[in-house]
Amino acid sequence: MKEGPYIKSYLTSIQNEQGFAFPLLLLLLSFMFLFFNASLLQLQTSQKLTTNEKEQLYLETLFQMGNATFQNGANSLQVNGETTYRFPYGTVTVEYVILDSNDIQAQFTMVTSDGSKNIVNRIIYIDP
Repeated sequence: MKEGPYIKSYLTSIQNEQGFAFPLLLLLLSFMFLFFNASLLQLQTSQKLTTNEKEQLYLETLFQMGNATFQNGANSLQVNGETTYRFPYGTVTVEYVILDSNDIQAQFTMVTSDGSKNIVNRIIYIDP
């Protein structure tokens, strides 16, 4: 079988290594694009995690501040009720029930300035 000029030029183009530059470049650019997208997604996730950790820290701080303020004035409580404290990071609402002369059941509702909310129930012992 005799090879024509078309088949001969086709075979020489397969052996020419300069034709493989575009697929290699395309593969390299695809990997760079994937790496960039993965880095961007990691940055966004890290920022969201930092925001959530900051809100959690604010909620814990509000609980500690509200609990300390409530315990300072707990000796003067006579009837069941509700008290609200305002702090720089948000508000703490304490609903309390006097169980006996030394025990108070309190529900602390903390709401941060950004709207995060947490509820904690505690039984507080008061020294007479």
